[in-house]
Amino acid sequence: MTATIIRRAALVTGGVHLLFGLVVMSAWAFRLSALLQFESWRAPEQFNSALAFALCGLAMGLIEWQPPAFHPTARLLALLATLLGAATIGEYLFQVNLGIDEVFASAYLRTATSHPGRMSPQTAIGVMLLGAALIAVTFRRWKVAAAFGSIAATLGGIAIAGYMVGLESAYGWHGLTAMSLQSATGVTILATAIVLLGFVDDAAETRDLAPRWTPIVMGFLSLGTMFVFWHLAMTVLMLWGGTATANGSRAAFAVAMLVGLLTTALAQIGLVATRHRRRAEAAHARLQRAIEELSRAQTAVRELETLLPLCAWCKRIRSDERDYWMKVEDYIGRLTNREITHGLCPDCAKELMADLDEAVQ
Repeated sequence: MTATIIRRAALVTGGVHLLFGLVVMSAWAFRLSALLQFESWRAPEQFNSALAFALCGLAMGLIEWQPPAFHPTARLLALLATLLGAATIGEYLFQVNLGIDEVFASAYLRTATSHPGRMSPQTAIGVMLLGAALIAVTFRRWKVAAAFGSIAATLGGIAIAGYMVGLESAYGWHGLTAMSLQSATGVTILATAIVLLGFVDDAAETRDLAPRWTPIVMGFLSLGTMFVFWHLAMTVLMLWGGTATANGSRAAFAVAMLVGLLTTALAQIGLVATRHRRRAEAAHARLQRAIEELSRAQTAVRELETLLPLCAWCKRIRSDERDYWMKVEDYIGRLTNREITHGLCPDCAKELMADLDEAVQ
């Protein structure tokens, strides 16, 4: 039941992302600024990021709607989104303009944007990871898909947390184009859907409570959470200034890393313990079934031992030794270890005497 709900939710998520991408692209085409930025001083949702979301959403829909008939098509769409994100990251890293930022629409909104029409580096990394995760899903490489998906979900979650607490460094890096709230939400939701889809499908294939790669997801999520707390701590420590800020930065970062690693280790320990417990329960159940079968067999043997095969015609008894039939006196003699003597009972004697008298007359 839960697996069916998650698969349907993944299909709906793909459809929503496709619709979101189409709406944003239409808003750029018709210059509907209200659909591109919620507040005039926030970064708008870029055309290329909307295109990447539409590609990823359509790929997700094809994977869940018609598996595996449309997997090659879904793989191609996810690859296009991955290449678009990778090209944008390359533009930032090498400080070049590949001409892909305004190839589809003119960037007339440039608020909180370092390069007109260019998606933020966080969004580019997010769509690149989403595309790679969807490609891994088509090949049923759930561990790879979960790793990419959890990183993307962490990246988007950090940006959302930054918007919630007013931490600009969580969604904007060093004066570059800021990640919009729409992009952060889209990356987080789609990445979460991929991870949950991996949970139900991989667990169904391995017949285990949780996949082996669960600690990877837990580790990235905990590291992302600690990263947000680290940024919050740094914001407070900035009031102290100087050496105190530097020391506080190192301490906060060390605590964040330690908590993240500890969460990963605890998740791994819990997963291994749960797996061993389930195996022990399965072995105990098999042992109980074997005991019940043996008990039924013993009962059947005892019932058979109480039966004595007797010929209805000659009155011989069948022995267990090679289907040998023996006289009653021989069987009783062997069973009781006594010698059998013959005589006549009074009734038989009377009947015999009557027969003899009749024969004489």
